[in-house]
Amino acid sequence: MSLALAELVSAAARQVGCDASIRHFDVACLAESDAEVWFPIPGMYGGFSLQMFRGRLHAESWSRVVGGSGRAYVITADRTTLVDEGFV
Repeated sequence: MSLALAELVSAAARQVGCDASIRHFDVACLAESDAEVWFPIPGMYGGFSLQMFRGRLHAESWSRVVGGSGRAYVITADRTTLVDEGFV
């Protein structure tokens, strides 16, 4: 799941022109807690909210400067699925 999240974050960063080096979040840390983690992305004026639920990573992304930029994903070991978009 960490690789899928890294790819998702990198794609979002490229869309906003972010060329900064991003140290990607280790999803294994979320498996130890039910906490929600905020992962900001430079230049995006937003980022990703991450939380594990029943063995799946739930990721929501948004940008403060782009209306309707919200996207929600469910990431498993097999795939990344866009489950909602257009909010925020």
